[in-house]
Amino acid sequence: MSDLSGTSADGIPERFIPDQMGEGVVAAEHLCRYWWAAQFAPGRRVLDAGCGIGYGSNMLAEAGAAEVHGVDIAEPVIEAAGQAAAPGVAFSVGDVAALDFGAELFDLVVCFEVIEHVEDTGAVLDELARVLAPGGLLLISSPNRDRYVPGNPHHRQEFLPGELKTALGSRLAQVRLFRQSDWLASAILEDDVFAGSGGAPMANVEVRKLVGHEPGAETYTLALASDGDLPASVTALTLTHTMELREWMEQFQAQNRAFREQADELTQLQTLDRERHELRLRLEHAEKELARIPDLEIAARRAEALEQRLQSLEGVQQRLEAVNQALEDVMGSPSWRITAPLRKAKAFLNRSG
Repeated sequence: MSDLSGTSADGIPERFIPDQMGEGVVAAEHLCRYWWAAQFAPGRRVLDAGCGIGYGSNMLAEAGAAEVHGVDIAEPVIEAAGQAAAPGVAFSVGDVAALDFGAELFDLVVCFEVIEHVEDTGAVLDELARVLAPGGLLLISSPNRDRYVPGNPHHRQEFLPGELKTALGSRLAQVRLFRQSDWLASAILEDDVFAGSGGAPMANVEVRKLVGHEPGAETYTLALASDGDLPASVTALTLTHTMELREWMEQFQAQNRAFREQADELTQLQTLDRERHELRLRLEHAEKELARIPDLEIAARRAEALEQRLQSLEGVQQRLEAVNQALEDVMGSPSWRITAPLRKAKAFLNRSG
């Protein structure tokens, strides 16, 4: 079978397809709602509004409905549903906000996991109430946005339990809420029940809970509404694949490994980023030093000129010292001392003349 789950966004399919989506919790959630609804189906004219691939419509027919009409907006899905229709089931393309049925035509209207997908929920609820016969039953569900995993790209509005009850109460006189949650279970079963599957009911089953939830803590809220008296209902419990917990643990461990690898990669990237920052600082320092080179070259030329002048002055100093030394040698010589009277007499005559 081709993929009829509708548009997939962020890896999340728009519709549930039993043959493609296994025997896990998601399957149990969807199938359990229809098995619960099946208790109200016998002898009734049923509308399955937003029927998808039609598995729920067939379940209601097999439970004894007088007739079942399944409606969905996706033509390829309806075509596939028609190929596997159970006796007494008719499928048609239609918009749940504008149903192509007369008023007060159905004794039971089922609308599971649909209203959160539409833009105008008020129009949908008006239509469902319009086609419901006097005293008929409306069964409807919505994810509880306080508990449902956020971010489903196909959902437009998820109802809180009180919001769902108020919306239905403005259209039908009687409303009763039911709470659907997912539980881990441990069951003791005889061989014939243990090996069975396919939704066969189990007689003489005693259910106990170790953990309880207050109303409002459920993942999905279901409502039973009517303009007449509401019937009693049987609790529905659907067991999933026994290996799913192990699969969850394996997925959890795989995700942990992926997170650790990502953390290691992040650490390496942070180290590289620090090294890049240090190199950038070094480069900036080197650029500043390079910018000083012209000034340094000028200073070096000046220093070289000063050094040359200094060397020249050192040569003059050396010559001066040699002259002084020669003068000292002359003045210290015997001839200088002998001729001292003559030099004095010459000096005197120079002054007298």
